[in-house]
Amino acid sequence: MEALHQHGLCHLLAVAGIPGYAAPQLEPQPAYAGVGRLTVVDGRHLADGVWSPAEAAGWWLARCEELSGPHDEYGRWDPTGSLSWELRHTPPLDRWARELLPLAEARAAERGFPLVRIACWPGGAALACSGSHDIDHVRKWRLATLGSYLLGRGRPARIGRLQALREYLGGTEPWWRFDDIRELEQELGFDSTWFVIPRQRHRFDTPFTLQHRRDRQQVDALRAAGQEVGVHGSCAGLERTELAATERQEMESAMGVRQHWLRFTVGDSWPAQAAAGYCYDSSLGFTHGWGLRGGTAFPFAAWDHTTGNPLEMGELPLTVMDREGANDPQLPQKLLETVGGGHLNLLWHVAAFDDRDFPGYGEMYRRVIEAAQGAGAWFAPLAQVWEWWRRRARIELEPSKTGLTLNAPERLEGVVLHGPLKPPRGGSAIEGGVALPVVQGRLELEWS
Repeated sequence: MEALHQHGLCHLLAVAGIPGYAAPQLEPQPAYAGVGRLTVVDGRHLADGVWSPAEAAGWWLARCEELSGPHDEYGRWDPTGSLSWELRHTPPLDRWARELLPLAEARAAERGFPLVRIACWPGGAALACSGSHDIDHVRKWRLATLGSYLLGRGRPARIGRLQALREYLGGTEPWWRFDDIRELEQELGFDSTWFVIPRQRHRFDTPFTLQHRRDRQQVDALRAAGQEVGVHGSCAGLERTELAATERQEMESAMGVRQHWLRFTVGDSWPAQAAAGYCYDSSLGFTHGWGLRGGTAFPFAAWDHTTGNPLEMGELPLTVMDREGANDPQLPQKLLETVGGGHLNLLWHVAAFDDRDFPGYGEMYRRVIEAAQGAGAWFAPLAQVWEWWRRRARIELEPSKTGLTLNAPERLEGVVLHGPLKPPRGGSAIEGGVALPVVQGRLELEWS
């Protein structure tokens, strides 16, 4: 329980930007009652016992709720009736983190210092946003598909039999939308992350793999354009966890992974992915509906239930995929309200940008991105988001009578501190704080 408490506390402090010197003592409170011993009576969650917010946050982050309960026909945890599903649009950990701020101010004042907070994102951005694309079915015209059109059953694209036959014979691939996606994202000014299955190993795996020359050439072109390419873990990885290491090697030591069909379990998949050397996973999402499965919109360290300790690997919770809410005109605003100041993690499949078969999906992607831009988001590929969050978590602030000592073990650019400080050489004053130059090692700051 102590390790879970520390795990939860570290995350809450990181989300709120509270440094160690202002960390409050958190007592058990009824508001965080017994999250680990939930029962459901007449559709309502009941619990016994009383936990502190740190212990409750640790329970959420370790995904203890997923160690039991039903699974679907594909071996995935079924969130139906779970606390995660009930609170998917109102992440409780992010609210608990905000509620710590008055306690942190009081704790800092007890020590005789003002509270200085570390902004979550580079340059003090209001939130972070990442676009990602699972490269699944990108070839529409297979014999089975053509047959359905010739028999008049082709859906959803309303095209005639003759046009379908022409496209098939002419080699037209309406779902091969790589150039369209890159053009859109270049226009909007950001790069995304692409997930590729290295080799077909399961009947649910898609045929786009590194085994095919044209597919490999497309992956090489993405890399040459500076795009991050991660592993789309085979569906076979749920039963064969050793594939995590094999597939990472096949993908030239990719930094990140997202399991195909989100087919993974926190008990087995997380430790296998970490042992394979992945820096992050991004499989923690809902297969139907959208929202935050881990109770937070912020990155966090994955958990090893065997050792009872956090892993040296991050989890970047998935917020929404293309088919969930694409027809909801209010989706952009709803996503921003749910994520708040966290990380908006988008999954739009490559084929979803074919407007004939997936009308409106590509336009919704644009609308969500533009809404995030309007809200002041920092855009970065998934690996960059995790690396920022990991390095930021290692920053230490130590106050004194004259000022504040910042220690950053690893290089970081874009750090913003909120508090009564004078800007150092190379830094600048901003409203409510200072923007720092590139930091690494010790930096002395004076109170303003």
